[in-house]
Amino acid sequence: DGAMTRRRQPTVRLAHGASTIAVSFSRDSRYLASVARESTGSPEKERHGLKLWDVRTQAEVAHAMVGGNAESAESAFSPDGRFVAADDWGGILRLYRVPGLESVANLKGHIARFLPDRRSFVYASGKRLLRRDLPGTDGTNETLVGKEPGWINAVAIAPDGRLAATSNAGDGGISIHLWDVEERRLLGSLTGHSGWVHQLAFSPDGQTLASTS
Repeated sequence: DGAMTRRRQPTVRLAHGASTIAVSFSRDSRYLASVARESTGSPEKERHGLKLWDVRTQAEVAHAMVGGNAESAESAFSPDGRFVAADDWGGILRLYRVPGLESVANLKGHIARFLPDRRSFVYASGKRLLRRDLPGTDGTNETLVGKEPGWINAVAIAPDGRLAATSNAGDGGISIHLWDVEERRLLGSLTGHSGWVHQLAFSPDGQTLASTS
């Protein structure tokens, strides 16, 4: 009937730990990062580990320990693929250099989101949203973007890097706040959820924000 049949791609399984919680691709699709709870002899001593995979060869490139055994975890690549951030929501955010996964920063925080300027990133630290320089830029300057009434549990950055969206536990996690990253001020709030907001994501054109609860 002239219809095109899509070729079925083989499924590839990259084994990592007892429970893989977070995965992310580098922008050029060369690398895949996975964060998983890895057994250290007993369930009580499981710790999160970060693995970097070569997408083309499906081989493990590097491995580093993240620490902690919380139920949530995060991983994210910088736009140029030089860095990957990982944490387990246990209070320590680690920044690694790609591809060797050498640790270049250990910060008190969680949920890193890189800015498109390739010079900085934002991350949550308890109730605070902070902006920090990447290693190798002008230094390690850090500024406060804004402070929430409760622990920040979700962060998203608009594609142009000007706008940040956050949710926090101060009101049960049901509201969303919008911040001007450059001017470091609150622009407004979004309401409507009746339960905890778990994830936030901007559309590629930055005109729409999606939230899930």
